[in-house]
Amino acid sequence: MRPISDILAQSTQIYRLRAAEFIGYAGWLLLPTAALLLASFTPKSGFRDVLYFVIFIFQILLWLRVFIILATLSQDAFTGKQTDAVEVQNRSRERAYPFLIICLMVAGVVLGGTLLFIIPGVVFAVWFGFAQLLVILEGKRGLVALAESRAMVQGRFWNAARYQFVGPITVVFVYSVILAFVISILAFFTGTPMENILSESPPLWVTVISAVGDAFTIPLVLLVAVGSFLEFRKGE
Repeated sequence: MRPISDILAQSTQIYRLRAAEFIGYAGWLLLPTAALLLASFTPKSGFRDVLYFVIFIFQILLWLRVFIILATLSQDAFTGKQTDAVEVQNRSRERAYPFLIICLMVAGVVLGGTLLFIIPGVVFAVWFGFAQLLVILEGKRGLVALAESRAMVQGRFWNAARYQFVGPITVVFVYSVILAFVISILAFFTGTPMENILSESPPLWVTVISAVGDAFTIPLVLLVAVGSFLEFRKGE
């Protein structure tokens, strides 16, 4: 199997070549953030609470669809397949519910293992770490996806852990450092105290910068995750 550094390099190259396409889809994730910001200016009332709840549900549904689309685009980019926009949209619609179910199942299993003791939670996270992509990319469902992910990891636990986490964590770490640097510089020039930025209700500009940064970073995280999955799958 190729080293993770090669997957990171290829993912970055794909992202540069198809940035407009990936960011275009990821940009839809800014809609719930904008809606929440607008709702925050309405008077405190039962209506605002209902509005927040509706936006929250909309956000979940939108994230499911966008994640499936981005993962599918990533798969096509790595395999050299010509992307069919209609097929991508159909997949995002048909697999949204199975994707939600597998996310809940994996979260429940990992959380349960963590509550029992930390080590089982870590083991379960690696065992079932490929389940979500098996649902999106191969159409597996529920317990079948969990069993298939467990079979992929069988006898290759530490290798699986590396391919599941090292690439995406590297991207998130670099992004977090850049984001913290940018916000710190802007806070210095605007005279915003750091405690305000780190509070539960940060200034509006911090929320906007973070949301935009996320929209630019999420496609690259998924590219690396899908590339790592495909490479690990080939090495079975």
